[in-house]
Amino acid sequence: EEIRYLALMADQVSVALTNCDAMRQLHAYFFQSIEFMVDCTQGQDPNSHSRQVAALSLNMAQQLGLGPEETDMLKFAALLHDVGELQTRKNDGQHPALAAQMLRKVSLFERLVPIIENHHERFDGKGYPNGRSGEDIPFLARVLAIAEAFYEDGPGKGPSGASMDEFLGRFGGAFDPNLRGTFQAAVS
Repeated sequence: EEIRYLALMADQVSVALTNCDAMRQLHAYFFQSIEFMVDCTQGQDPNSHSRQVAALSLNMAQQLGLGPEETDMLKFAALLHDVGELQTRKNDGQHPALAAQMLRKVSLFERLVPIIENHHERFDGKGYPNGRSGEDIPFLARVLAIAEAFYEDGPGKGPSGASMDEFLGRFGGAFDPNLRGTFQAAVS
């Protein structure tokens, strides 16, 4: 009886390990799909805008102590945040909504949609596409907004970007003021 029980347990462990391997493989395929989409929009430059934004987002996630699932969601959203630019060539503020529309078609990306769709919202409500403010903006979108702006028109852009003092002055207006210390720790 004990041997039969042990054999049954061994079978269950085998199934669990197989499922674990399948999940790892699915995660790898998911990441490869995202990398492919980034390559399509920005080329294979390891220092592309989206990859820089993803790196800073990951540093902020680490400072915040986010778990692996939220960290992955933030990383993937950062990599895909500008995919809507494939649909529009003009900077008309529509790329977050277009990205959301595109990504909603793929169930694997469903959880990234609120982050990407809201990454240009501002804490003070003066952002786009929906004019959301404060806590109405998903938390990971508020984190992504900071990382994206740092490289879009902040100190990360180089000499043509805002100074660090100017950028830090945006917390409480454009950015969640509670994330200022997290950002400063992430870039130091």
